[in-house]
Amino acid sequence: KLEEKQKQLKEIESALNQAVGDLEEQTAIVQDLQKNKGTNRETLAYKSQIRNLQADVAKLEESTRAAEKHRATAESEAQENDYKLTEALKRIALLESGQYGLTEAVNEIKECKNQTRLCEQEIVDLTRQANQLEEKLNDLLEENEEYRERLGVDPRDLQDILPLRKSRALRQQQYRAENQVLLKEIERLEEERIDFKRQIRAQAQSHTQKALNEGLGSDDLDLIDRFIEDVKKKRMQGVSPQWPTPTSVEMRSS
Repeated sequence: KLEEKQKQLKEIESALNQAVGDLEEQTAIVQDLQKNKGTNRETLAYKSQIRNLQADVAKLEESTRAAEKHRATAESEAQENDYKLTEALKRIALLESGQYGLTEAVNEIKECKNQTRLCEQEIVDLTRQANQLEEKLNDLLEENEEYRERLGVDPRDLQDILPLRKSRALRQQQYRAENQVLLKEIERLEEERIDFKRQIRAQAQSHTQKALNEGLGSDDLDLIDRFIEDVKKKRMQGVSPQWPTPTSVEMRSS
């Protein structure tokens, strides 16, 4: 599953790189327009607007580079999560064989679940950024067309970029299709998350029964549950949890 997510991240990276190519294409067109010499005020005003357009293109390129950086970070986290998931599976095997503690197993499962949720959120953020870049690119293309018309550029000069427009339209259609696939995948991941939650609940019940069979009382189990919830709340508040002093659980386990 993590390999599939990495594949999706690479597809998003390819889409972002294509968007950068489109932006560079439009920048080149704007630079060609700047070669058109003019002295009247209207032409100078249009050229000033074109310079502003170039600044917008530069900002979009910076946004694309930032999205690429986020993608690389998400891919690195996905690899790390893959390793953590493998370690968690090993600990579950030790738990089933009676060589691992109940509290440690619950914490490992929760940590793995949190990391998976973070990875899913990264995919959602990258998809949203790709959509925003596509919208901005379309706005710049329309604005560029309007400036060409106002500057009196002969429409016949546009024949050389008509194939590029058709290719761009095809790519945009492909981007939308890929986004739909990503949205469906996110829905599937959400269903898996819910199923994973059910499995965790079932495992917790099984481990609780096992702990009772090994001599832990209900008070000890309640104490463990309260401590885990307290740690969870303090982490959400950004407060370091305070480890408890030796309890009856530790005395009994010793």
